[in-house]
Parts: sequence; structure tokens; C-alpha cells
Amino acid sequence: MRRSAWSFHLGSGLLVAGLVGLGFASWAPWAAGHRTARIEGRAETIGQALHLAVLAAQPLDLDDPWQRAHVLARTLALAVAAGELTDDLIELPSTAPRRLLLTNKHYLFAVQDSPAPPELGAGNGAIAAIEVIAWPAEPRSAAHTAFFWPEDAEAASTRNLQAAYAGTGRAPEPAGPHRRRNDASNHHPWAYRGQDDERWLVSRRPAGLPHAHTRP
Repeated sequence: MRRSAWSFHLGSGLLVAGLVGLGFASWAPWAAGHRTARIEGRAETIGQALHLAVLAAQPLDLDDPWQRAHVLARTLALAVAAGELTDDLIELPSTAPRRLLLTNKHYLFAVQDSPAPPELGAGNGAIAAIEVIAWPAEPRSAAHTAFFWPEDAEAASTRNLQAAYAGTGRAPEPAGPHRRRNDASNHHPWAYRGQDDERWLVSRRPAGLPHAHTRP
């Protein structure tokens, strides 16, 4: 029996639809992963620029509006020079003292004091170490990674699986991403468990720091 033209076209249509669906199912995860990598890469570049701007401005008074504006302007210049878009990077009001809080579409960036443990104390007249932290601006953001640039230890990043940092309500605590102290199992040169219980991967090791640096 000869098939009708209608059944032939229906079968061809279903075959084409299936191929299109299969192609989309293969493309969608790749596109999502590419978008996440692009967003996180942009945050890392801006965070690094912010860190460099902060180091250049030390000793920095984060309560001084002029100094905060200077750091933001220098950050914008460095990030633009690195090829990143910065039109959406703005300062947000911060409820915490001595803290500069910035945001763009996908990330929050904080510049804040990185306090030493109480038992270590600080010398009289010592300048407080400063840290830069970046984390997703929203819980359902396409971005996941959190970044950490301390003045006195390794730069690091985390996939943010334990702490789930997101938004101002789930911001990293000052010094939380530093290595746990007095933990003999926590001296791997390229990864460590933070004081926030998050698994951090070392991004780079500043010159002069040992392979398994624990603050201080």
C-alpha cells in the first residue's frame, strides 16, 4: 500500500523536530556554561583591578568618601584597560563601618578590614590588612564562584558549595576565607579549608609567601 503524502510529510516533520530538539539539548548546557564562565571571568578581572587599586591606596581610610571614590575610579580605569565593561559597576551604601561595597549586574564586591585573630592581636600603630571579596549578587545567578584577594595571604576562589554566598544577606564574613588556624591537615599548597568551612583553591601565591601559608 502506498503511503499518503500527508503521512510522509508528518513523518519528515517529526524527524526534523526530533533532530532540532536533540541539537538544542546539546547546545543549551554548553551555552549556559559559557555564560557562567564569562560572568565569573568578568568578576575576577574587576576584583583583581579593585585589589590593585586598594593596594596602591594603602593606608586606606574606608570611611573617607573621597578615598572610596578614588579607589572606585582607579578600579574602573584598570578594568577598562583589561578590556572589561564597567558601565554597571556602582557603589552601594554599606551598613558596616570601614567597608566599601560595589556591585554590577551579577556580582557584589567588598573591600573591608581583614582582622587578625584576637589571640594574635596587632601591634600599636599597625595598619590593618585589607581584603577584597567578590560573590554572586543573587542566589539564582548564573554565577557561582566566590573570589578572595587578601593583602596578607594567597588569593583564592571557591565554587561556593557550602556557604552559598549570595546577595548582601549571605555575604562572606571578614577574614572568613582565610585558612583555618591550628589545623595540621590544612597545609596543602593549592587548596585549603577556610575559617568559613568553604573549600578554597589558591589562585596565585604572592612572592615571599611559603607554599602552605597560614595567616600569620
